[in-house]
Amino acid sequence: MAYADLLKDPRWQRARLEALNAADWECSSCGERTKTLHVHHKRYVWGRKPWEYTIDELAVLCVDCHERITLIQKRFDAAVAALKLEGDEAAMSRALGVIEAALSPNVQIQVLNLEHAEGIALTSRVAVELVTDAMDASGEVVPVHVLMSSREVKP
Repeated sequence: MAYADLLKDPRWQRARLEALNAADWECSSCGERTKTLHVHHKRYVWGRKPWEYTIDELAVLCVDCHERITLIQKRFDAAVAALKLEGDEAAMSRALGVIEAALSPNVQIQVLNLEHAEGIALTSRVAVELVTDAMDASGEVVPVHVLMSSREVKP
């Protein structure tokens, strides 16, 4: 069955309406209420039907934000795939540090190597030495929000 046909299924229509109602019929990115709203899947899981996602896995977006976010996701996925294909451990470690620090500012991150610390430092806007100095013997570093609030921030 084509994906477009799945979007006509009453189960998706119900899930879509629930997402729109939960968002108060407003774009979650820009707050727009007058443009056409789309219900965006933040991620796709192989084999799942469109209606088999939780409300947290969906975002209500206006047509413009949906187009922009979809483009960003496609470029991000392509960049990650290229990094993996290239096999550049340093580049992958830096990218991982950036992503982990952005996603988990309130938890400790185990630092894998210097490049990983550089990525954490970049996202935290602190000097890499502050990340490596904050590591204990296991490689754990204090949570990023602690680094940001208790250290001098880079310009």
